[in-house]
Amino acid sequence: MDLDEGNGIAGLERGADDYLARPLSLRELVARTRAILSNQPNVAGASPHGVKPRGYSFNGWTLERRSRIMRDETGDPVALTKSEFALLFAFLEKPQEIVSRLDLMQAVRLNLDTMDRSIDVSICRLRRKLQNSPGAPEAIETVRNLG
Repeated sequence: MDLDEGNGIAGLERGADDYLARPLSLRELVARTRAILSNQPNVAGASPHGVKPRGYSFNGWTLERRSRIMRDETGDPVALTKSEFALLFAFLEKPQEIVSRLDLMQAVRLNLDTMDRSIDVSICRLRRKLQNSPGAPEAIETVRNLG
């Protein structure tokens, strides 16, 4: 086994998607990159080649990442504060996962004092903005003692 083959095997075993030995062909690099990107999960607003997503869609809402604009199901913009945007983005980056209070505070860049309740106020305001109707399920759910 030569050195390049050993490096390739070690990299792939550690979780790399692919390995290219030198000298490499530019056409091969482009073809491999497209193949890897086409296997990535498609996020709303992603380009056909999987380049950085422009935004997210969820429960009739859309969040445009670059412009930081949230739109309701009719396309009307809904104003978000910086902390509300940061919280919503943190939730959307980890869908169906429990996000810890500490992670949320870091996302909003708050003082990491665990007794600080300002994160709770921001989440409450964000919940109100996301609540379409009184009987609709909550978009943000609190899991006691976890996040």
